[in-house]
Amino acid sequence: MCDSVDNNPLPVETKPAPQKICGKCRTAVPSVYVRRSFYCRPCFNDSVIHRFRTVLQRKDLLPDDLSVLLAYSGGPSSSTMLHLIKDFHSQNGRKKQKFKSISVCHIDESILGYQTPEDIQKITAAVSDSGLNLTCIKLEDCFTGTETEKSQKFNGMMELVSDNSAREDLVFNIKIDLLLREARRTICKGLLMGCNATRLAIRIISQTSKGRGFALPIDIATETDYYKDVVVLRPMKEILSKEVGLYNHYNNVKFAAIKNAATGKSKHSIDRLTEDFITSLQIDFPSTVNTVCKTMQKVTTDYKSSTISCILCSGPVQLDSHKWGDFHTISSLPQVTGSETIKSETAENNSGADDMRSLICYSCQRLKGIVKTGMDLPVFVRDQMKSVSKGLERDERMEKVAGSD
Repeated sequence: MCDSVDNNPLPVETKPAPQKICGKCRTAVPSVYVRRSFYCRPCFNDSVIHRFRTVLQRKDLLPDDLSVLLAYSGGPSSSTMLHLIKDFHSQNGRKKQKFKSISVCHIDESILGYQTPEDIQKITAAVSDSGLNLTCIKLEDCFTGTETEKSQKFNGMMELVSDNSAREDLVFNIKIDLLLREARRTICKGLLMGCNATRLAIRIISQTSKGRGFALPIDIATETDYYKDVVVLRPMKEILSKEVGLYNHYNNVKFAAIKNAATGKSKHSIDRLTEDFITSLQIDFPSTVNTVCKTMQKVTTDYKSSTISCILCSGPVQLDSHKWGDFHTISSLPQVTGSETIKSETAENNSGADDMRSLICYSCQRLKGIVKTGMDLPVFVRDQMKSVSKGLERDERMEKVAGSD
């Protein structure tokens, strides 16, 4: 069987011979080959703009005339989104604008050592040219205190997470929470994220491998109201990273090439490894990203039935998911002793640990080390713990009332 597989590899999708006319307008000379079609520049731009606006004009969860917050990292995809949203909001003045107002928020990751003051200047200049208001929030603002105290708390927390994949997830969770908090502070009912189709395909594979498949319908949805008072919208979802690069090149869209811990390191983390896998596969099989995204859209989970939100990522927690790893992983070897006292104390300690682990989703179990007694926790973790505790107390009261009846 192995020989038959090796001797009959999947056929590589080859690029067809160049066409003499654009496949859309049928008049101009094509200059772009993407999605198995040849386009001239104007038709290619129109295609990107049309897909962006189609998502943006949905009214299922985000009606017209509301304020929105645009998450801007300064990278290629979010820069394309900024350029497209500016064009969309300044189109024909006779038409009613979709949004009441648009604000821009950037999360400053300088504390991680990969973002420079020059990067911040480029980001500020790009947003200023768009005519929109920019708010910069530092990553360490997830803590309270003075600037020095917040930096110390953040660095101390990151030192407790040695796994690169877990560190990336923690930073991502913090950024999402800071963006949601800023949206609520500025009374914005929508949060626009710049994840393109390629990035979402990578996230689908990487998050599934980390055990986060239960929450994927939330993480990759075109729009979701999971966060209740803020609707998350992904208008770049139908646009490939290749199309992002071509659009920026043709329209002279400037962006900041910001490095991170995984830059140049293909095996740095699960996310980085998955990125290399998807992008390399996309070269020979151009339908890879589309297939992954379309397949995921058909997958459903019962995440709405979850009554507990993870204190580390706010995602849904499946019942007893914190125990799953005990069946196929070894966290520590049992101590051989004849003392029942030691066994009793260990059982009590494990019971307390289980209570905390039950508030963390399966994917975030790798981050449980940052939740320790007496340790300063990020604001969003403390708030989520209070919220979950209130919910559990309410459920217990309801059960007692139902039992007395």
